[in-house]
Amino acid sequence: MKLLIKQFKHLPLSLLKEGSKICYLLGFLFFFHSCVKDIPNPDIKTIPNASHKGVVILNEGSYANNNAEISFLDFENNTISNSIFNTANNKSLGDVAQDIILVNGKYYITINNSNKIMVINSATFKEIKTIKNSSNPRYFLKINDSVLYVSSLYSNSIFVLNTNQNEIIHTIHLDFSNTEKMILFNGKVYATNWNTSCNFIYQINPLTHLIEDKITLAGFAAHEIEMDKNGMLWVMSGNKYQNTNSYFTVINPETKQIMKSFSFAKEQDPFRLVFNKTRDSLYFLQVNYQGQNTNNGLYKMSIENTFLPNQAFIPAQTNSYFWALGLDTIHNQIYLSDPKGFNQSSAVLKYDLQGNFIQSYKAGIGANTFLFQ
Repeated sequence: MKLLIKQFKHLPLSLLKEGSKICYLLGFLFFFHSCVKDIPNPDIKTIPNASHKGVVILNEGSYANNNAEISFLDFENNTISNSIFNTANNKSLGDVAQDIILVNGKYYITINNSNKIMVINSATFKEIKTIKNSSNPRYFLKINDSVLYVSSLYSNSIFVLNTNQNEIIHTIHLDFSNTEKMILFNGKVYATNWNTSCNFIYQINPLTHLIEDKITLAGFAAHEIEMDKNGMLWVMSGNKYQNTNSYFTVINPETKQIMKSFSFAKEQDPFRLVFNKTRDSLYFLQVNYQGQNTNNGLYKMSIENTFLPNQAFIPAQTNSYFWALGLDTIHNQIYLSDPKGFNQSSAVLKYDLQGNFIQSYKAGIGANTFLFQ
């Protein structure tokens, strides 16, 4: 049960109580003022123009409701299209869409709770193939145009997917279940294992698909990994719901030594690690499911910091939290999503790099990934 809470985080938010007539009037005025920044957002259900630049938004849906979907925010006309997969294929995408990647004109999407990987034409959004022999697939790592690595929840496996055949051709077996994020650096794959018994990351040879080494971390249950401008690996670990404190561990992949580490407080639950364009600053999310403002929002820190940020760079509003995080490095903007309890349309929120709100859009249920193109 605790694993499911951490995996999906679909805990309902507290409902706001009814206010007085004065509060109602103030709320109406606030709503009216907010509409100046919010674009009209009818529920457009069309296939996006394949030649337009924009961001593909993956909506995981609500757990066990088979309502994952794809949205597209068109940069050229500033409109968002929803329910794209259903519009193109007249069926559901599946249950809990986890990750999306674009390779050779095809979108690959992991559908975690449906135990499948969908292959979709990126121009028409028509289904090309469903790959079913993948247990609870999670995240992709592109090795080259022909090979993807796919991590797996509940399994101690990384699947090797051939994009020419659209088939799983090999399985890499790890020590523990719950493989998560991966990164390719200097011809080596570094993979995380989100298991509270695991205090290391794996070094894998992508040519042989063999584990070459295990690099020790400051904490247990690694789930995020990125690289900074100095070639250091930043690994985020921890699982609050299994009483495992979160850490950042900064590793030199050449020497395999820990350069520094940061320990989060017991009540903190960081995730969604993203670096800026110059890779000298990083962003991550924290969530407070009680709807309080502490440990709740988008956080930012320099790679030169010797301490963790104690205040949110962009705080989440009371009775809400952020779920998706993406950086548009072309337009220098930050994208966040508010899943609104995973029982209605998500709000996609756009900010500038100074943290100033720009605009909001209505996407599908549980928007969790932004793919800029």
